[in-house]
Parts: sequence; C-alpha cells; structure tokens
Amino acid sequence: MLLEVAEKVLPQAIKPGLVAYCPTMDLIALATRDEQVHVFRLNGQRVFGVANKATDCTIVQITWKPN
Repeated sequence: MLLEVAEKVLPQAIKPGLVAYCPTMDLIALATRDEQVHVFRLNGQRVFGVANKATDCTIVQITWKPN
C-alpha cells in the first residue's frame, strides 16, 4: 500500500513514465513535458532542477545510480 507523504503542485505537466524513486535517499526525480528534470524530497521540498537548453534533445529515461 502506498501512503501519501506529501502533495506538490508543479507549474509544468510531468511526463508520466519518467518518474524515479531513490529508496536510499527518499528522493523523487521527474521529467516535465518541457524537458526539465526536477528532484524533490518526499515532503515536497525541491532539491535540484535543471532545464534542457537544447531544443533537439528529449528526456527518455530517468534512473538512479544503484549505489
């Protein structure tokens, strides 16, 4: 059963398949439809974000390094 820990309203829509959870750090990484990557803590606090400046690049996968 997945319990709700926090709720966050984002200014951009996310890409549905591009969400990754890091169980060791309790972080969520996600990609938005305008090709940005954001990392949040489970309480909704933003940790990191980067915008894709290239117009011909697309985010196709998000994964955490297994260490």
